[in-house]
Amino acid sequence: MKDIRTHKYESPLYSCSTLDQAIEASNKSHYPVWPSFDLGRKFTGEDVVFNDEELREYLEKNLTPTPERPVLIQAARLGG
Repeated sequence: MKDIRTHKYESPLYSCSTLDQAIEASNKSHYPVWPSFDLGRKFTGEDVVFNDEELREYLEKNLTPTPERPVLIQAARLGG
């Protein structure tokens, strides 16, 4: 797991190559988080996960992380 933020004031952003790393990064980011393969992706509310169980289910269904294709975990700052 690697923190890949470009500025210290950005939301936490981690590159994770395993499910366990993604869960660890999500806990460090203090849920909710957006899991993704793409930094430039437009997010919808459906992409936000709120706990370990939701993240595990989402990743197993949609974005299985591997060393060749890591998953990005970014803290979701919700609200106005």
